[in-house]
Amino acid sequence: MRILWFTHIPIAPLLNHWGRKTKGTGFWIHSLIDPLNQSPAVSRIGVVYAGPDGHDEHVEIDDVDYYGVGQSYMAQRTGIGKRHDENRCLQAFIGVIEKFQPDIIHIHGTERFYGRLKVHRLTDVPTIVSIQGIMGECARHAWGDKTFFDIIFLTSFWEAGRLFPTLRLRSNFLGRAQLETQILNSVNAVIGRTDWDRGYCRKVAKQTPYHHVDEMMRPEFFGPRWNISNAPRHRIYTSGRLTFLKGIHVFLEAMAILKEDYPDLQVRIAGQISQNSENRYLQNQVRQFGLTDTVRFLDWIPGPQIVEELLAAHCYVNTSFIENGCNALQEAMLLGCPCVATFTGGMTTTLRHRQTGLMAPAGCAHMFADAVRELFENDSLCESLGNAAREVAIARHNPERILEQLIAAYTETIQRAEPNGF
Repeated sequence: MRILWFTHIPIAPLLNHWGRKTKGTGFWIHSLIDPLNQSPAVSRIGVVYAGPDGHDEHVEIDDVDYYGVGQSYMAQRTGIGKRHDENRCLQAFIGVIEKFQPDIIHIHGTERFYGRLKVHRLTDVPTIVSIQGIMGECARHAWGDKTFFDIIFLTSFWEAGRLFPTLRLRSNFLGRAQLETQILNSVNAVIGRTDWDRGYCRKVAKQTPYHHVDEMMRPEFFGPRWNISNAPRHRIYTSGRLTFLKGIHVFLEAMAILKEDYPDLQVRIAGQISQNSENRYLQNQVRQFGLTDTVRFLDWIPGPQIVEELLAAHCYVNTSFIENGCNALQEAMLLGCPCVATFTGGMTTTLRHRQTGLMAPAGCAHMFADAVRELFENDSLCESLGNAAREVAIARHNPERILEQLIAAYTETIQRAEPNGF
């Protein structure tokens, strides 16, 4: 089986080839490439990435073909000439497909324009797409619980020079949501991993076959195990983009509530720090809540350091307004670290309230604070939830099982495709 991937990020081997560090998101893609390439069912893998940080090239690394397609930075940043730039990339993709001759195309995520290959019937190769975020739902929660007028008030002249990225966030998501629906209805099959994304696919693309395939986690999260005896008391770890959508402002409000009862509270926040209105708001919150000596922003940190942070935390907390399958939460579960998460989206599949963790309503700071307080005051609860979470996560993210799920999805999609691939 010849498989051609389209990814929204340049994956690790290509980044190494460019002399860049592996940062940000998408680590399940990095973790999947090697096991898939070693499968007897796979004869060749190709990976296509298009972005303003890339350029047109074809390199072979560890028996995998990598195709870079450069995009216009200005078109992507301003939107001026964006459609023309994407059409040029689509033509380049067609050339890659003709050269590589795949049996199946796998598009990772509906966020990018790659799915237009099937929407506009530019290829007859059977195509499967993975659901990552759901753009329509992201649009609803783009600013968390903030309003348009809140965002206007927070916007600075500096952001005007960048064409108001925070202000345009919701409209960007809405535009992607329209394309997402077209993609889901034009591809041959969909891959998802939660009850939430399955229900969404049944709603907007009920004729498109759905396959459940869990995500491959980084190997460093399978070995170590969290232990209450080694974890510093009242130390909390969270991670993610420092945005309203991810609910970091709600998290800080919850920390302010906890600080009243636990003066020794320590808070560690990992996530890329951007100089924008959301970050300024969060920094002001820290000062206003008197958390300057309590909260430490770590910026982006690599996997081994995340492991260290989780093992040294009393608990992990995720206050995001919307998530599908949250990998940061799943990594904490793999280590057996007690978790608190929002009762929203796909996290209701990932975590079970009072079985493998504690859950709280989106935007409800006092409920998050109360859930953490319960863990602080009950060691046996921490241990029972952490052990149960680890057991579930290890089974869910078993590499052999995931590979079987994926190969089965590919095989069935190829077999079900019409002779012309549509």
